[in-house]
Amino acid sequence: MSAPTKGMLSKQAARKSLIGTLIDLYKGDLAFRGMTDFAVIGFVTMMFLHPPAAIQLPTWDIWRPAPTPTPGPTPTPLPPAAAAVPIQFPPNIKNARFSDPFIFDIDKSVFQSSSSDDQKRLAEAWVAIALDQSDKALAALKGASDADPNVALLRGAAEAGRRTQAGYKAAQTYWRQAVNGGSVQAKALLGQLIGTGLTGAASNPTEAAQLIDAGVDLGDRQAMRIAGIGYLSGELGKLDPTRAADLLKRSADAGDPMAMALYARMLSDDLGVAKADRDLAAAYLEKAANAGLTMAQFTLGQWIFDQFSKGVRADPKEGIAWMERAYEKGRSLTGLTGLAAFLDGTPGAWSNKKLAADYVRRCSALPYCQVYVGYEWKEGNFGKVDLLAARAHTAVSTRFNPNGIAQLNEIDAKLSPAQRAEAATLEQKLLEGMSPEPPELHIQFAELPPIPRLEAIWPSIPPIAGVSSSTPQPDKSAVGPSDLQSLFDQGEAAFYKGDYRAAIAAMDKYIDAAQSADDKSKAIGYYARARSSLQLAIAEGDTCKAMLPPPPSCSSATKFEPAARDLDKSLTLDPNQAEANFLFGLIADKTGDQRKAIDYYTYALRANRDYGAAYNNRGVLYANLGQNDLAMADYNEAIRSDPQNAWAWANRGVLFTYYRNKKQAISDLRHALEIAPDLAYARDNLRKLGVRR
Repeated sequence: MSAPTKGMLSKQAARKSLIGTLIDLYKGDLAFRGMTDFAVIGFVTMMFLHPPAAIQLPTWDIWRPAPTPTPGPTPTPLPPAAAAVPIQFPPNIKNARFSDPFIFDIDKSVFQSSSSDDQKRLAEAWVAIALDQSDKALAALKGASDADPNVALLRGAAEAGRRTQAGYKAAQTYWRQAVNGGSVQAKALLGQLIGTGLTGAASNPTEAAQLIDAGVDLGDRQAMRIAGIGYLSGELGKLDPTRAADLLKRSADAGDPMAMALYARMLSDDLGVAKADRDLAAAYLEKAANAGLTMAQFTLGQWIFDQFSKGVRADPKEGIAWMERAYEKGRSLTGLTGLAAFLDGTPGAWSNKKLAADYVRRCSALPYCQVYVGYEWKEGNFGKVDLLAARAHTAVSTRFNPNGIAQLNEIDAKLSPAQRAEAATLEQKLLEGMSPEPPELHIQFAELPPIPRLEAIWPSIPPIAGVSSSTPQPDKSAVGPSDLQSLFDQGEAAFYKGDYRAAIAAMDKYIDAAQSADDKSKAIGYYARARSSLQLAIAEGDTCKAMLPPPPSCSSATKFEPAARDLDKSLTLDPNQAEANFLFGLIADKTGDQRKAIDYYTYALRANRDYGAAYNNRGVLYANLGQNDLAMADYNEAIRSDPQNAWAWANRGVLFTYYRNKKQAISDLRHALEIAPDLAYARDNLRKLGVRR
């Protein structure tokens, strides 16, 4: 008879204390010891990685180190009327399927297992894949190790990006090779491919499910998103919206931009979730847009336009900004033409037919835009009505999409047979001169180089005279007469010498002299004086607690009040000033009103979408509030807009530690020190990770 076991509930075990039992387990159970060591090391690491909370001022461009973030998004409640306007999701979000174009969200940290030479090739290929340049990606990987699973992973992605039968066949081969070599990310991608039934890829639904589930089990956020799509579409063998919602939320919270948009749709449409939550749906959609998902930016912009058209939003500026970002950063033709359609078809103060025509002009040589070009000629928005040109461009559009047929019939009713024949000759010329449409960027990764402006102009389309931007920037040259300009220049010179009191005195004179000038000139004066007042308060230190308003116990007026008063006057005169909104955000930030600070940093970014300081500071505040994904998106944008910003690299590096991505954290912190070797914040956090440099 075997001896009785000594389990946790046995009499023998009961004679020991809990501590003693745990010690025995630690000594004798390898798995328990591993889990314990991991927990202790992780706890100690996190304890040492708490960054300081003070604002850093290396230059006038104000940066802050990241605080200790905790996970968990907090949606901002929408006004009831706005929440009642449904979000119109595009087909690739509303009805996502495996056969949709692949969206690659590849974790580059795995490339560090490759040789140093291959790491350079992989980095170049990754950029090319993100830019939808398959040939360039494959060329970058020439000479790379055929045995490296990372090389096979990216070769497969490049081939799949071709969207051809041969490309899918080659992608399947490469991804299977990557899976056999141990690539986690290749599992779900191969599963998605062989689950599509696309010509060139061998269809095997059973193996597809096994591969995707294996990726999910290994914590691959891309696999979670692909699995969510499969259970939502039924392509994994059954429809399971509840499981799909759970997987998509996990993927979204892990940082996958497409999963954020897909989960937003499920929350909005009450699909697979406990109940519809339009507030949370809007929060996830905005997260996706901030993370660079182009289709999310267009969707968010269109939703804001819909709210404005129904009278539940005061102005559409935020929607315009998202549409502009979709086409400027993501090459979205739907964003470009959607913005044109809004400006052309919106009555009242926001109607701007000239600017709408200028947007359409930018893509007048591309097939997608032909119906819009025809409309502009028909309406005379290019400077004159030209029905022959309208007919030719609209007829070209019907060769690619039937949406222009009604417009073509309308134009034909006004033309004689001879005129239609003449238009047909121009139509043929247009077809021969069409430019290929640039691929839309699915995700605008922060590491991507700036893309050329979306502009393919047909030679006969004239420039649009008198076009002004819908989001004008402050123009310092508009201060007026030469004596006014001289006062302004004196203030600027004193400010940059660090003589803030002299700068304030000069701007006092400027403001007095500018009272008869235009609002923008006065606004610039108040802004410049506020900037000097704020810098003086920072330089001299706070004599009070810097509260707005000051507490009763404060013995002297807060030093931020003069700056706040001037900023309020400046923004009343000209609300679209990036710099003034930024400074108001900084004051709110320093006085403890984080929500107000976020609002003002957001206003600054609406006025200037490349304002790195505002992205960085807003990212810090999001992290303070536990919204890690929003913080990460803002740090990415800060780096994109200013790659030499050492604080943004260091902040993102520290944030990566909370995603348990030590390799990427070290990489970012080292990069920060390459830019600013004396940056103690980056150096100290590297040391806490056990790295000297």
